Amino acid sequence: ETLLHQRRSERSHMAYTYAALAPSAWGLAFEDFEKAWITVQAGWLAQWQEGLRLLRSGDRQSARQALQEPWYRQNIAAILQVLHCPAPYSQVEKLTWAFQDSWMGGLSLLPGCRQVLRSLGQDGCRLAIVTNFQQADIIPEILERFELAGFFETVVISSAAGVRKPHPELFELAMEQMGLAAQRQAVLHVGDNRVDDVEGARLSGLTPVWLHSGQDSLEDGCLSIRRLQQLPGLINKLETRV
Repeated sequence: ETLLHQRRSERSHMAYTYAALAPSAWGLAFEDFEKAWITVQAGWLAQWQEGLRLLRSGDRQSARQALQEPWYRQNIAAILQVLHCPAPYSQVEKLTWAFQDSWMGGLSLLPGCRQVLRSLGQDGCRLAIVTNFQQADIIPEILERFELAGFFETVVISSAAGVRKPHPELFELAMEQMGLAAQRQAVLHVGDNRVDDVEGARLSGLTPVWLHSGQDSLEDGCLSIRRLQQLPGLINKLETRV
């Protein structure tokens, strides 16, 4: 929701994936597939919440283990295991890409994104993506599809790195790749998630900019914008202060 919007619901993705499974498992009701899907996701969510607790306590090593990011094919395999439907690798891949086809089909670019990124680049800002995403191999396709690839020096993806935001390792990897590890106080991280983006950036020594919907209360001292189009103006104000 920082650059792209997903129009389809999670249940719609479930149905699309189930349709790919149905020819080889006609005895399986959609409701059973949905229940298994929710069970697997709930397990990951509980693990990530424990990771966040460990991270907040200062135990980054243990937090890294709990905040590991699976590839989506691992989710599919786990769902089939819950359903007692063992499947060959080829079937797991088929269902994985059925889900991704549904996910890709629901994506749209938020208005004005390219113009903002172009303006930032012209102003000398260096840009990177740090994202939680469970299918790293389709990110290049997404960036090409929406004509975003040329704006970013590096792209760091949780499933490829093995750990997800808000763990600092993901942010630090991006800074290392850009040669900015020693200048983190000058790095802004823009995102819409209060924990993954705002808290994660702070834990990494970066300055968070919260893309804030207006529905949640603002944190004291937190930089925020309502629309991405406000970012160049915010950066200009920060530079003026310096």
